[in-house]
Amino acid sequence: MRPIILTIKNNKNDNEENDDEEPLADGVGNGGSEYDVCCADGLLPKDAQLDSSCLFGEHLLSRYPDSVVALVESPKNALFGALAHPRLTWVATGSKNMLKRDVLKPLRGRNVIVIPDCDAVEEWSHTVATMKDLTNFTVSDFCQRMAPANQPKYDIADYIVEQNMPF
Repeated sequence: MRPIILTIKNNKNDNEENDDEEPLADGVGNGGSEYDVCCADGLLPKDAQLDSSCLFGEHLLSRYPDSVVALVESPKNALFGALAHPRLTWVATGSKNMLKRDVLKPLRGRNVIVIPDCDAVEEWSHTVATMKDLTNFTVSDFCQRMAPANQPKYDIADYIVEQNMPF
């Protein structure tokens, strides 16, 4: 399993303000919520950038080498999916834009069901089509078909919650 790498980027002098950076609602720099909390608490420099290049749940691939893999966008979807359908090995890219060859290399030779969020079906279908040599991808449009008209960001976790799965 590849580690998550923390890369510190500092392209300015310590005395120089960065007016180009748009703070999030809580006034902290760019990044995910854990990142923001760490920056706010002084655990990370405010100009630190996280470089995550592994799948959420990647450690499960070696534990269950013969199972079919379900690939989703968010860790939330992977967790809900694993609770609802434990026979699949659920992994997540972490974001829509992390569907990249280097991130997906651990899936080599596996049968993978790709379950993108409602708004990413076309993009992810195109992306995995360029990686046919890596593994056997089957893209599902399930979230797109099940999404209510007013929910463009609908995902598999939304569907599972709506079904009142008893777990």
